[in-house]
Amino acid sequence: MKRKQFELLKDLPGCPTGRIFKEAVNNSYYNLMTDQEFIDNEYQSYSIMDIFVENNSEWFKEIKDGEEKI
Repeated sequence: MKRKQFELLKDLPGCPTGRIFKEAVNNSYYNLMTDQEFIDNEYQSYSIMDIFVENNSEWFKEIKDGEEKI
């Protein structure tokens, strides 16, 4: 099953606009980072409840098939 992805529309502390959040198995979304970004502690790691991500178009925009950024 393909997991949903959302693009962040507003900056979060340590997580700038445009970052991608991917659906996890625990009813939440997490922001994607490369291994190097994680090692360098370049961005803040987030896990946000699915109900907030999926129902908050002011902060998140769903990436539909064919629009994938990652």
